Amino acid sequence: MTTAPTDRPAPPRVLFGSFDAERSWEARGGRSALPSLAPGPAAAALAGADELLLQLCGPRDLLLTGRPMVPELLADLRSHAALGAVATVPGDPAVPVEERLAAGAGAGLGASAHTPLPYAVLPVTPAAVAGLGGTAAVPEPAAVLAVNAKTWANAFCAAHGVEGAARTAGSAEELEREVGRLGYPVVLKSAHGVAGRGSMVVTDALRLGAVLRYQRARAADRGEPLLVQRLYQRAADFSAHFDLAPDGSMGEVAFRGMTNTGLSFAGSDTLDERVEARLRADDGYLRVLAALGAELGAAGYWGPVCVDGLIATDGTLVPVLDVNARLSMGRIALALDAAAPTRLTRLSFAAVRCSGEPRDSYLTIRRMLAEAGLAVTGDRGHGVRVLTAATLRAPVGRCYYVVQADTTEQVAESERRLRELLAQLPSAS
Repeated sequence: MTTAPTDRPAPPRVLFGSFDAERSWEARGGRSALPSLAPGPAAAALAGADELLLQLCGPRDLLLTGRPMVPELLADLRSHAALGAVATVPGDPAVPVEERLAAGAGAGLGASAHTPLPYAVLPVTPAAVAGLGGTAAVPEPAAVLAVNAKTWANAFCAAHGVEGAARTAGSAEELEREVGRLGYPVVLKSAHGVAGRGSMVVTDALRLGAVLRYQRARAADRGEPLLVQRLYQRAADFSAHFDLAPDGSMGEVAFRGMTNTGLSFAGSDTLDERVEARLRADDGYLRVLAALGAELGAAGYWGPVCVDGLIATDGTLVPVLDVNARLSMGRIALALDAAAPTRLTRLSFAAVRCSGEPRDSYLTIRRMLAEAGLAVTGDRGHGVRVLTAATLRAPVGRCYYVVQADTTEQVAESERRLRELLAQLPSAS
């Protein structure tokens, strides 16, 4: 069921939370049955990414951050949209915000009457909400953990006959058998993982042999089962976004395009209007989303939902590749769309060398953009905006940015020029 829009003002919200929820879920859900191919981003960079949540804050909302925001960044962001208030949670910046709130550090931040909207519900989140002095509920962490597992989404696909359902392998022998049935290439997925962590493309017996040896060496500590899925040749990646209310009602669906590097998320883009038109005209696809929303609600989840899907080069629609029962980069990008409704937008990030304090790096990047004529200003509606500063921590940080332009070619050119500038940043001595 889809709820109708309402003119009633929404209650004020308080936003906060860790952008690396999957690491917590993976630790509780069971050890990955896949070897790690690449390290994830530095914890400090992800901790500072909570500044991105300001894009979701309306004028009456409150954002709680782990570190004080750079004043120049805050002023720059507010020059483009009417954003909410910001407060820093007291305590050790190395301690996650949720844990500080649970220990009572947020009691004086004035959020007791706000509706909580965490980036993701973690085991500590109910205590964090209670620490704010509020009485609003959040979903049970156990339910959130369950529905964010790739095995849950796959069970939904299998039960509903949805294209893309994977096979399950709980041992090295089962894995070898299922890969043999599907044939190369295949994608192997562990139950939890994000941005390519916990997923691997297997194209031949050599790569499969490495995984089998890894599993057999750890037979006594096997962890969660693997999913074995056909590798689709992608023509378009996309994400569908909606909200589930506690009563199970489902809000309107919005779409974003995605850019992936291999299996890793690389950016959220304005979706090609032809792809969006196809999705909105496909009654079968919309029924899948409605059924998915109903089952998420039945499992005890409510809140923001992001459902990744793809269209293959042969035209096959894969409606549910992944279910993210949390906020997402795509949801933040939708808010950026609203701030620049006549532009195409691309939300992405880049690893950058940093020196000095984050404020130093932010001001340097801001100056470089202005000198290159790339900065979005009141008179110039296309170009680049940097969205975070706390992530610019030495020696290697992350620069989160949005590109605004009139055409996809202009988006690509502005991003190319931005990355050339970022490569010129001085490194820490």
